[in-house]
Amino acid sequence: MEAVKLLSLKCPRCGKDLEGDNNSRVFFCRDCRLGVDLSRGKESEYELECAQPMIQNEAEMTYFPFWKYAGRYWVVSDKDREPVARESTFWVPAFFIKSINSFGDIGLYYTSRKVSPHMGRCRPIRIFPADRGEVHAAVYPTIYAGCLESGSVSRVVELNIMHVNLVHVPFFRMGREYMDSLLGWTYPSGALI
Repeated sequence: MEAVKLLSLKCPRCGKDLEGDNNSRVFFCRDCRLGVDLSRGKESEYELECAQPMIQNEAEMTYFPFWKYAGRYWVVSDKDREPVARESTFWVPAFFIKSINSFGDIGLYYTSRKVSPHMGRCRPIRIFPADRGEVHAAVYPTIYAGCLESGSVSRVVELNIMHVNLVHVPFFRMGREYMDSLLGWTYPSGALI
């Protein structure tokens, strides 16, 4: 019989308890600015940053986790046979959105609008669970690059990820909705798993 390996939910750097819940795939240590992803069956460490709100509001805040990919992709058009390189930052929610067809993909919105907030220290506020690990999120930069090029006659032929980290984005609790602090868009609380 194979032995079962139990994973410690302590920070691998400082030994403090990691933040997360029962459904989380990623756990956080604010002190070490670290995200520990368990989605690949082993502990993978990622840098953790906190976005500063671009929109101010007095409502209660919660951090929502996002994967942020820095990538370079190549496009080819019928006119230009040689691939042209482009760089972009791709934002992928580290949480699932129910009925994404109704509410849209906030990661694609952040990506297409080239959201670039200032980063700072995480405040001691609630962190929304990160139930989408990097292994699941990794397919989205290619999808998003295709969406960015959909208005042109170019097609994406290759994408290389140069850097991956995690960003906590402040959202405001507005009754039964959450409003993100970067674009000011609202989502029903039930739409965010």
